[in-house]
Amino acid sequence: MKSERVNYIRKNMFGKILDIGANQGLLHRMIDDGKMIGLDIVVSNYSKRMVRGSAEKMPFRESSFDTVVAGEVLEHLPHPEKFMRECARVLRSGGIVIISTPNRNALINRLLHKFDCARTSEVDYHRHVFTEEELKTLASKYFNVEEFSYLAYDEIASPEGGGFYFIRKILNSVLPRNLREEMIVKLRKK
Repeated sequence: MKSERVNYIRKNMFGKILDIGANQGLLHRMIDDGKMIGLDIVVSNYSKRMVRGSAEKMPFRESSFDTVVAGEVLEHLPHPEKFMRECARVLRSGGIVIISTPNRNALINRLLHKFDCARTSEVDYHRHVFTEEELKTLASKYFNVEEFSYLAYDEIASPEGGGFYFIRKILNSVLPRNLREEMIVKLRKK
């Protein structure tokens, strides 16, 4: 499976890597370099490389990682600013965070009213969905925004997407930036 998201993350990750939300989807399996640590509130296979814990209070020492990856995580957290602060804490100097998250302003999200109702499962529930400006404002408290881009949803971000990924990719390529589905941002620790 080809994925712009996976290619972007692989191209930018380095050093000791922490993958937040690693237990939930395909992303961890596709980017795992055989050494990365996974963190999730739900862990099906405990090991030295898969740790159970909160993204808002990570069970790691300061300056433990060079890269933090959070694919489709930020929107599920009760307190996204705590997450940003924790990322800054566990990152070494010059470390990066790569975040992908839905764009609240996306045309398809507006048409489908995707974020209008809460889900019953805490894992599926989107608590906070950001616009580009809101995400940059949140991140800039702890990080320098190095790169900001948009992607179409794919099987990694939205496994329940119904197979319309090709159409979504085309739609995403012709829409203005602020109406595209998925934001991906690379942040560097200040």
